[in-house]
Amino acid sequence: VTPDAFDTLKTHLNQFKILEQNTVFLGNTYFDYPDHFLAKQKMGLRVRQENNDFTLTLKTDGKVVGGLHSRPEYNLSIPDNSVPTTAQLTSLYPFENLPSATLQPIFSTDFNRTFWLVEFQQSKIEVAFDQGKIIAGESEQPICEIEFELKSGNVQDLFDFVETLPFEIDIYFSSASKAKRGYLLGAKQFLTDWLNKW
Repeated sequence: VTPDAFDTLKTHLNQFKILEQNTVFLGNTYFDYPDHFLAKQKMGLRVRQENNDFTLTLKTDGKVVGGLHSRPEYNLSIPDNSVPTTAQLTSLYPFENLPSATLQPIFSTDFNRTFWLVEFQQSKIEVAFDQGKIIAGESEQPICEIEFELKSGNVQDLFDFVETLPFEIDIYFSSASKAKRGYLLGAKQFLTDWLNKW
């Protein structure tokens, strides 16, 4: 979306029952092995800082249909934002044949997130407005998007809720996650084939 969509979204959400609302800064660094082992498995490994809390997250392969991402993820609280170890990674997921190399930072996604937890029909839906940037080496791209996460309930309620949005222009559904965009931003040419398949 465009940045001025924030005010429109905020006004629109006032008509619903809001269970929680907050604004946080999220600093995220994505890690992989030098040969992009995790990305080739369609996985993303992220360290997220939210205030003084750090979480290591592994997002595994899933499916994307019409902009709806369904992807299992595994989380581990960690003491700081240092480079994750292979031991931490294997505590999240039963890998076979991991590279012997050290994990390294690939890109970061840093953004302000304003979120609302909304009760709608039989479901609870988190609506998040994210604004910031993706940084990969010397390259960067803006982040300005609305994300919807079904916290409880059913998927049809999520689609019904999205249909209530007052946006007609300057908005589109994207199947490209922040992680995929980050990989593409810093990717060498030979990596683009499997990224496009992802």
